[in-house]
Amino acid sequence: MLGPKMLQEMEEMVKRVRSNLKAAQGWQKSFIDRKRNFQEFQIGDHVYVRVRPKKSTLQWNDCAKLAP
Repeated sequence: MLGPKMLQEMEEMVKRVRSNLKAAQGWQKSFIDRKRNFQEFQIGDHVYVRVRPKKSTLQWNDCAKLAP
């Protein structure tokens, strides 16, 4: 059954997994931050805003079964 030794091993494993996840997330964040462009704007600045149409989950032309 579950003894104190097994519980201690499980707790150590959870700690290892958490530290590995934290390391992986830190690596991913540093990688994406190198490509990210941080910009600050002031009130009154003219900026271009890209607006994309919302994608629908149902696209009739992609699914032959649901096509008219």
